[in-house]
Amino acid sequence: MNHCICPNCQQKIEQNSYAMLFFPFTWHCSHCKARLTLKSYKLLNIAFFAYLLLVIAAVIFVPIIRQYGISVILSVLGWLLFYQKLTPKVFDKRNISLK
Repeated sequence: MNHCICPNCQQKIEQNSYAMLFFPFTWHCSHCKARLTLKSYKLLNIAFFAYLLLVIAAVIFVPIIRQYGISVILSVLGWLLFYQKLTPKVFDKRNISLK
C-alpha cells in the first residue's frame, strides 16, 4: 500500500489531516507544516461522481431506503468509508506536490 509521503520532509502524512476536508485542494503536512496539493484530481472526481450516481440509483430503486428515511445517513457514512479506502490511491506520493 502506498502512503501519503510529504515531498518536503519525507514523513508519512496522517490520514486525518486530509480525510475530513470537504474537497482537498490544499492541506498541510503535520510534521513540517508545508502546504501540499494534488497534481491530478482525476481519480477523486471519477470516484465522487460514480459514488453520487450509485447513491441516487439506490435512493430511487431501493424502496426501503426511502421508506425509513435512511438515505442521508447511508450516503454520508458510505462516502466516509469509501473515501477512507480511496485516499491511499488518490493521495499517492507520486500525486502530491508542494504548493
